[in-house]
Amino acid sequence: KPDCVILLDIPAEIRERLLARRAGKKDGHERAHAYLRRVASVYRNLAKAEHWRTIVCTRGGRMRPREVIANDVAQVISSLH
Repeated sequence: KPDCVILLDIPAEIRERLLARRAGKKDGHERAHAYLRRVASVYRNLAKAEHWRTIVCTRGGRMRPREVIANDVAQVISSLH
């Protein structure tokens, strides 16, 4: 059993906007927005039920800087010791 599971949570509308901007061909999952929304819902429910740590990767409708998200992850990991 893992010591900790961290869910990096990105709201569907922001994730879809980021995917739309990404160059290159999208795979079937990336084009299936309804499917991705259901998957995100399942993961959020798992996070609650299994007491995973959730890091919200957005603020004010925008992605937080990678360094800030990475710092949040590091803080969760360091809190395990």
